[in-house]
Amino acid sequence: MQENYQSLVEDLKSDSTKMTSLITSYKQGDSTLFKFDNLLYDYHSGAITYAELVDVYKTLKPFPSYSTVFINNTTFKNIQSSGMLSYISARSLRFEISYYYEVMFKQLQDNNAHFDKDGMDFFDRNLPIGHLLRTRQNQVTNTDKKSGSSAINAEKYHDFIFQLPETKKILTSDKLIFQTKVYRDRYAAYNYLLIKMMDKNALLLKELRRIQH
Repeated sequence: MQENYQSLVEDLKSDSTKMTSLITSYKQGDSTLFKFDNLLYDYHSGAITYAELVDVYKTLKPFPSYSTVFINNTTFKNIQSSGMLSYISARSLRFEISYYYEVMFKQLQDNNAHFDKDGMDFFDRNLPIGHLLRTRQNQVTNTDKKSGSSAINAEKYHDFIFQLPETKKILTSDKLIFQTKVYRDRYAAYNYLLIKMMDKNALLLKELRRIQH
């Protein structure tokens, strides 16, 4: 059982590292989405022109991606299936461990699927511009320079993309306002779930380390 405790501790530490990384980037990511939301409002309310929208858009920090967290529940499943969960004398700790892996774990799985779908809708279908520009930047860096060809610099290529009628259609569509709202809400909800899981994770680590000694 001590080996199982240690294995659980290692799993929880790994979970904590993954979640901390995403939560740390949340404030910057949400700030970018908030600024973009306001930018769209300014354009549609007539406060700025399309050219001004593009100028501000270029200054925004990268949009937060729909990165998700995978929780390894193998150790818990082994403990549960072998009946060793009952070896944990503290009833409250048994409950907290079960809640983390059986309730919050399933919530995370469901949210991973929803987050992936909303992320794909937002980036790949409604706002593919960022992916397109980053792809071109990587090509300039990794391919054109190696081949020695006269690559189009990033700024010139960005200007080329933004003057395309299809780009203007995407950035100025009413649909993008709603999709931005949907993605921002999903992004916030996902990070709120991670914060709750981090709290439970910290509690479990503290208790498991205590009973190991």
